[in-house]
Amino acid sequence: MHVRRTGAAFARLLVEGENGVNNLVRRVSSNATQPNFYTMKARGTIGAETAILQNDQIGAFGAQAYDGAGYRVAFQLTASVIAPTPGASDMEARAVIALTPVGSVAAAEILRLDHATGLSMFGANPVVDGNRHLRLRSYTIAALPAASAAAGQVIFCSDLGGGGGQLNSDGANWRRVSKGGLQTIATDAAVTLTPLTSAEQVRHTGILTADRSVTLATANAYPGASFRVTRSGGGAFNLSIGGLKTLATNTWCEVVHDGSAWVLAASGTL
Repeated sequence: MHVRRTGAAFARLLVEGENGVNNLVRRVSSNATQPNFYTMKARGTIGAETAILQNDQIGAFGAQAYDGAGYRVAFQLTASVIAPTPGASDMEARAVIALTPVGSVAAAEILRLDHATGLSMFGANPVVDGNRHLRLRSYTIAALPAASAAAGQVIFCSDLGGGGGQLNSDGANWRRVSKGGLQTIATDAAVTLTPLTSAEQVRHTGILTADRSVTLATANAYPGASFRVTRSGGGAFNLSIGGLKTLATNTWCEVVHDGSAWVLAASGTL
């Protein structure tokens, strides 16, 4: 059956029913070839087709639901050609799935697929790239979402002390996935170490001209947060680590947060 209609009018095949409305394509053959369902798109006219342009949609499949007055799209799968100049040697394409979110009547993109960026979600946000590498969503410390609403989630934080790294939520706090970075302090002054913001491995190389202190901040602290401070700098004075341990030259200590306060976990000499 060939349905053809030129000009601006719609060409439409409509199947309506009140019970068991189905559209079936069936092939029975003695080979491995499948039945096909294709959409085809060209510019121009039926009698004089021309090449499509970048971002032309070449096919769509949608599901609509009746709201009492009309039908609204709740799901749509759309294929587009995204090649800068579509032609015989380049038909780079993208597939987009859109779903209607809660409290809305308009379908919005939830997932896209293309070879350049792989799998993206909620727009141009690659989740798995063409190398099959997982890409975590990136935050800064100041923009971290509430850990209480993200239990079990893993994210990337770009400005952790000692360099960017992964964090996971335990339902109450954001925790480093692994020991986070190395920080060298070469100043002759009091300093503050803050979980996430400061590296967990700290080398103090400053030459002290008086007793100095390291304040252990409670911001971002969680049970198991830790700092290992090594003092290799000179000067006949001590470096107090949160009032828990004083470090002379060539000594070290490790402090851990137990959920309510910082405690001394270990210490020694180099």
